Amino acid sequence: MNMRLMTAQLCAVLFLSASPAIADGHEDGDWQIVLGVQAGYNLTDSTTESSGVRFFSGLNGPAAGLFGQFTHPISDDLFVGVHIGMTKESAEDYAGQQGGPFKVKLEWSADVLARIGYDAGKIRPFIGAGASLLRVETPYVMNGVSGSDDALLKGWKAVLGIDVPITDNVVGHMVLHHARYSDEKVIWNDLAISGDQTGARFGLGYVF
Repeated sequence: MNMRLMTAQLCAVLFLSASPAIADGHEDGDWQIVLGVQAGYNLTDSTTESSGVRFFSGLNGPAAGLFGQFTHPISDDLFVGVHIGMTKESAEDYAGQQGGPFKVKLEWSADVLARIGYDAGKIRPFIGAGASLLRVETPYVMNGVSGSDDALLKGWKAVLGIDVPITDNVVGHMVLHHARYSDEKVIWNDLAISGDQTGARFGLGYVF
């Protein structure tokens, strides 16, 4: 099944599940807001293609950023919600030789994900999926002249994670994620860039 369709279906299920509780004045509890910081490490494989020639790069490196979670219980044990994340990426790699050497450099990523999880008291495991953006830069040297171009890759991301309440107002946040980004054209030399990213995040959030 197409991943975008699966994501849309998941969002619809979460919305319909939460609607009765919202309509009844949050009888199952109020919305919980968590804002926090997170850091981790990503393994990213990128593919660049021009004129039928493909180049492969491994862009592995640390990442850090901010996240927000909006969560609503739908029963004593289950909750649904939305996760929003913004991450600064720190990875680059030599990509190939196409009229001159060029690199692929990751700049930042952003995600909006639907979540559903189980409240076991001391831990809250969850799964999620949604839309993701990845900004990349392609520094190059053409005929001895240096330049750079960039592109915004669009794709989907799936996550598996655990929230761990530490105090009434502090929560630990651990996530494994996998994302896939579709082809996006870069003006320079008509490059098409796509990629896959797998990584882990660890964070702390404050509960409002």
